[in-house]
Amino acid sequence: MKARIIRHCCCVASALVVVAGLHAQDAGHASAPSMGTMTFRGMAGIVTSMTSSQIELSVPEHVVFAVKLSPSTQILQDRTAAGLDQIQVGSAVLVRGTFDLQDRAVQAESVTLMPARGAMILKMRTANYGITWTAGVIAGVQADSISVQRMDGNLQTLQTDARTAYVLRQQPVTRAELRAGERIVVVLDRGNARLADKITIQGMAPN
Repeated sequence: MKARIIRHCCCVASALVVVAGLHAQDAGHASAPSMGTMTFRGMAGIVTSMTSSQIELSVPEHVVFAVKLSPSTQILQDRTAAGLDQIQVGSAVLVRGTFDLQDRAVQAESVTLMPARGAMILKMRTANYGITWTAGVIAGVQADSISVQRMDGNLQTLQTDARTAYVLRQQPVTRAELRAGERIVVVLDRGNARLADKITIQGMAPN
């Protein structure tokens, strides 16, 4: 049997990347999936509308976040300071700050303009969400499948098998690390969108 081909996605296209240091809780204390307040390394998306105090950001998970701007919010391009007027509707940006996943709001610490091709990558990621990849909070772990509560409200059930790869903190782990309540990003099998090819565990979602 031929080895399965795993698709690796550019990190700049990942919509949510949880900060390091979030530790999985004991399985006996796992709670139902929740979408509370967390700090992320970044959220990439496309600007759909904006004012001087807020940006509406569409992310590949098929939801829109309200990005709150303040006088202390840094606007960056090519690692240098930029003006808010350089951000336009259709721009691809990376937002850092504190995210309220339930209210879909962000208190932005910085907004970074991404290269022009970033918008193309994000649009492709959006079109392929739920088809070649998915993400969300584990709602349940079964013998040969997992259910994932997605940010768009849909519950997606995925099969796992002996070839499914598991990653935690950039290191390979076993399926035993999967717990209800953990945030994951999943690369789906090329020939079967219901089969998980690679599951990256990002940490426990807040209660």
